[in-house]
Amino acid sequence: MRENLERVIGDGNSVRFWTHIWAGEKSLADLYPRLFRLNSNKDGVVSSMGEWIEGSWEWKFEWERSLRERDMEQIRALTFCVSKIRMNAGTMDAWRWKAAGNGVFSVKTAYETFVKNRSSSNVCGVKKELAMIWKAQVPAKIKATAWKVLIGRIATVDNLRRRQVLIHSPADLCALCQLKEETIEHLFFNCQKTEEIWKEILSWTCKQAVFHLNSKAHFNAFVNLGSKKDVDFFLGVWLCVIWSIWKMRNNCIFNQESWNKDRMMAEIKARLWVWRSELNHSMQEQDFRRWFVAVRGLEIGESEFGAPLWSWSGGSLFSCAISLVFFTYVLYSWYLWKLKVFILCYLGIIVLAPVHALVHKFEVRRSSHTRLCSTKSMLTVNGQFPGPTIYARRGELVVIDVINRADANISIHWHGVKMPRYPWTDGVTHVTQCPISPGKRFRQRMLLSNEEGTLFWHAHIDWSRATVYGAIIILPPKGHTYPFPKPHAELPILLGEWWNADVQQVFEKSINEGVAADFSDAFLMNGQPGDLYPCSKQDTLKLSVEPGKTYLIRMVNAMMNFIMYYKIKDHNVTVVGMDGAYTKPLNTDHIAIAPGQTIDFLLEANQPPGRYYMAARVWASPYWHTYIPTTGIVEYVGNYTRPSSPALPSFPGFQGWAESTHFSKRLRSLANDNYPIKLPMNITHHLFFALSINVGPCFSNSCKNGDRLLASINNISMLYPETLNILEAYYKGIGGVFTTDFPAKPSTIFDFTQGYKPEDRGIGIDHPIHLHGYNFYVIGTGFGNFDPTTDPPNYNLVDPPLMDTVAVPKNGWSTIRFKANNPGVWYMHCHFERHYTWGMKMVFIVRDGEGPNEKMLPPPLDMPRCETPNQQLLFRI
Repeated sequence: MRENLERVIGDGNSVRFWTHIWAGEKSLADLYPRLFRLNSNKDGVVSSMGEWIEGSWEWKFEWERSLRERDMEQIRALTFCVSKIRMNAGTMDAWRWKAAGNGVFSVKTAYETFVKNRSSSNVCGVKKELAMIWKAQVPAKIKATAWKVLIGRIATVDNLRRRQVLIHSPADLCALCQLKEETIEHLFFNCQKTEEIWKEILSWTCKQAVFHLNSKAHFNAFVNLGSKKDVDFFLGVWLCVIWSIWKMRNNCIFNQESWNKDRMMAEIKARLWVWRSELNHSMQEQDFRRWFVAVRGLEIGESEFGAPLWSWSGGSLFSCAISLVFFTYVLYSWYLWKLKVFILCYLGIIVLAPVHALVHKFEVRRSSHTRLCSTKSMLTVNGQFPGPTIYARRGELVVIDVINRADANISIHWHGVKMPRYPWTDGVTHVTQCPISPGKRFRQRMLLSNEEGTLFWHAHIDWSRATVYGAIIILPPKGHTYPFPKPHAELPILLGEWWNADVQQVFEKSINEGVAADFSDAFLMNGQPGDLYPCSKQDTLKLSVEPGKTYLIRMVNAMMNFIMYYKIKDHNVTVVGMDGAYTKPLNTDHIAIAPGQTIDFLLEANQPPGRYYMAARVWASPYWHTYIPTTGIVEYVGNYTRPSSPALPSFPGFQGWAESTHFSKRLRSLANDNYPIKLPMNITHHLFFALSINVGPCFSNSCKNGDRLLASINNISMLYPETLNILEAYYKGIGGVFTTDFPAKPSTIFDFTQGYKPEDRGIGIDHPIHLHGYNFYVIGTGFGNFDPTTDPPNYNLVDPPLMDTVAVPKNGWSTIRFKANNPGVWYMHCHFERHYTWGMKMVFIVRDGEGPNEKMLPPPLDMPRCETPNQQLLFRI
């Protein structure tokens, strides 16, 4: 069955370059074993083995040492092999079923393939498998048991009857499930009880596989779950499970024991530990805890002594509620001539739901890119601009190895991902970590919970996110579908900005002068300005559509400083999601999207065939500066007379605050049985935050106007610690790093929307406010000052939208609600980069609760290091 599955490469984000089969009949690790051993990125996906340069994909490999002349021939062969595969940045990787002409899997073709293969195979053709078993470093009786299973001779009921040892009786039923006749295939691989064990083992090893119904196929599929270096380990696991099933079956028959999955799993892992420790005496007690305590959600790694070991994966601890198991076992294991008795007494063993982890490599480096007739070097991830798209499914664990090969510090934030109980890899410099310095790396766990839809990732230090960002697409779990008709195709569209100058220099100049930064030179759509800008026509984004088909557009506003309007000429769209959550369908002719927000919408190709502009334009612009819209083209396929130039869609007038707020107020959560809302109704803390732009003193002679611009929440502009982050200081109880006197309301009540007040109280403008670690319900928005008497009765408490970024309107207010149930240190700030830089930010500290799933988890071992502290302001709840 497996040989009929073929991987089709799209963006290369979900296929492992070396160990998956995608460029021929074997994996590249099997075809080029020497190069595999020399490569420094053995677990990397296809997209991590090269980069996009000016629209073309170039393969780039890194080696652990300099290659020799004898390696060159294999390098040329490898390059030729992979060059035949065409990368497509806008398409997900997929599977092709070779047994069907159209490549689509069906039960019929699968059954026909299975019957054909089974009938043509030699039942006794297991010499290779038997040779592997007899070489395994396990007790001889376990080898013998597995040998009998593979050759079909073990004493199951059907074999005993065939030998006329038993006659037909009620004892013919499987001793474990008592539902079907006991055969080898049923007892070891198809019984509902033993299937649970195999699934638990797959979860424990972070692997996925199709269960096979015969012993040979099951054996080969299981021992090859990992790379070649892992074969011995998976062979030992398979033998141990087979032995444990047989032992449990005999105990049920002869000792009248009852089925106990938890006990059986504990015995399997303890028995495996005994075997491993006999082979490697340097395995220590702490390694045993990591092996045994993390019952599920582990990832395979290498220990310091070289033996395969299951290493602790902190980010895998959060996929569902945690339960406690208390037990004491006496386990006996004979290994060769030695007898060891292990008395194991562990309390509070963590049991978790299955988590599938996919490792990405994010290499931050400078690369050259050309826009607006000029070329510059800038920070990127893997040389891509925008950066690579991360695909995952709801509830999965994604591991990202961030490697800083640039000349500047970096940190990466997973925007909109709640990171349950694990703020350590939220990626905020000075708040949850110190930056990743040049030449260093940090393995970040991005733990998904109930997010589903579109989010994004970006740098979270200085203004680096202008060029370091990319989409996160979270698909429904396997077996589930969208709550709307499946689209014909999907396209992520990321809105951004471009400066011809170096962005870091733009940032530093604005800080030194105490004024707003220089305006960007262009707006971007998927990294391209569009054909209204010079030297840009040839790279304008194009979306080819077929008449009558529907397309899902996943839009991300990665702009630095502007809320944007987006329209497609003569087309309406249907909004179906926002900020990683679904919404009720909203038919509209435009999208209003703030920095930090994502919106998913359906485009139906229902207009006369032609070419139509899609354009994004700033919704509010200074009167002294004019911005050109960024454009793309929706192009219908087919035969028709193409116009010389598409027409631009019409937009609301500039300073369109009312239009933008009107759009966001029309959004509603699905709020149905499948997607219920969980709106807090018992409010324990009422917070009133006033957002404003301020003027403060200049501490040097560099300020352009003699003072400097600031931004504040409740008239407090936050300062960062210089050498220590807030999370580490809180976790370790280090004083003097932050204060806990952030006010729950402004110290002075005045007309907040008037525009200007004395005492540097500031002026009003719109603010997209983003909260880390949570999403929240936006239950009300309005203009003017908030009235605690007349406004709350108009709250939407039925189906308010769920967001992680809310655009608080100029001279207006927004009310949000969330339950503080995610312990940790969580940042809240304006997502206009200039306001964020000026100090419109603060921190929530959510203390541990009493329950086992209400406590913050410990940090990973490779956290970037910090030194001494400084003062900071935050609010603690």
